Amino acid sequence: MFARLRWIVPAAFLVVVAWLLWHEVGEFPLPDIQKTLLDVPTASAIGVGALAVFAVMFTGVVDWLIGRWLKLGLSAREYLRLAFIANGMANTLNLSGAMGASIRLMGLSSHKVPLSRAAALIGMQALSLMSGLSLLVIVTLATSSLPMSSGTPQHWIAAVVLTLSALYLPLYFVLTTRRALMRWLPADVGVPPLQLKIQLTLISFVDWVLAAATLYACIYLSGEHVKPGLLLGAFAGAGVLGLVSQVPGGLGVFDGLILLALTDAGYDKASVFSGLMLFRISYYLLPLFGSLYLGSEMLTQRLPLLKEMYEGWRFFRATLDNLEMVLAKSDMAIAERYAALAGDEGAPIFARIRDGWQRTHDLLLEVSGQSRLLENNPALDASIRLRLPYIEPLNLLQIELIKRHRAGETDPRISEGIQLSINAIATALRNSG
Repeated sequence: MFARLRWIVPAAFLVVVAWLLWHEVGEFPLPDIQKTLLDVPTASAIGVGALAVFAVMFTGVVDWLIGRWLKLGLSAREYLRLAFIANGMANTLNLSGAMGASIRLMGLSSHKVPLSRAAALIGMQALSLMSGLSLLVIVTLATSSLPMSSGTPQHWIAAVVLTLSALYLPLYFVLTTRRALMRWLPADVGVPPLQLKIQLTLISFVDWVLAAATLYACIYLSGEHVKPGLLLGAFAGAGVLGLVSQVPGGLGVFDGLILLALTDAGYDKASVFSGLMLFRISYYLLPLFGSLYLGSEMLTQRLPLLKEMYEGWRFFRATLDNLEMVLAKSDMAIAERYAALAGDEGAPIFARIRDGWQRTHDLLLEVSGQSRLLENNPALDASIRLRLPYIEPLNLLQIELIKRHRAGETDPRISEGIQLSINAIATALRNSG
């Protein structure tokens, strides 16, 4: 029954949000969205990316506080590193917390942390994550920052959802005092003290605010200056429903609800949608690449376990299969040409991405027991190989057109060509592109 709900709940959320978007927002002006993304300054985009990476890494402060209480003996640097790897992968590849918990467990095990204490850290981290979001919801309700127009059905639904979410915080403080409910904690530490719970809640709250600040910066770069209070309210509601939906990263649910809230408040949907795309790239994809780069050494140390998981755990195998498909479609030579568009600023960043790609490629082949990508999936391999010769010229054409656009050429055929090439490449890759 639970296994069926695991797929029914996300599907239901996605269907409802899609219907709301179709009914309330209508068609998306794709040319305007593409133009907005192309006009984002490179230096500003790098700055937002740095903010996003810091926001994802900041969660490690929660791990550090819990680990210090549990006397695990790790340095603050190790907690920050492990949290960044776990969150970077979990944000994109998560399945009901399984990815983040698995990475933390492997990382702590490599430091000889006993299983019971590693499980205690993971459990407390999960509880604290929701306490910070609940505090953010309380702030939203206290400041009357609900994003939906007052009196509408959407407003009342948002109010009910946020009110229920706000109840988590008092329950968290009360129920964690009951030893009967916290028996999974080591006997020598007892229940978490009040001071620790306050610290964890405040740090988690700051973590959520940093994520909201990243979204605000992305939408700002897209040309819309959203009121901070309004955005925080929309972010809180979308964050809650994104978690409840069980969709990895809240993809589709979170984005759709933010779009609904801000367009209902009168903001331009093309700019908001562009900002959401920038947010997905900066807060999800960039940390994912970074976590793969930093985590490759840790994963290599656990190679026998990874092979056993690949053979016996269908979810883990499906996750690696999806990663393998993405690697097979990527071309580092073409990627280097795109990176060159950013000038000298982008060179060191791309060097780390390329290194991480190679290490991930090598480790994936070793875990799956293949000599090359998609060796065990010849049909998909043939399909991708047949398409790549047609995609490469499109990439090269797009790079040249972007160069001319940034050089200030005003021929309308350049902008039209860029927009057409985006659609063509995405269609050929059969991904977002």
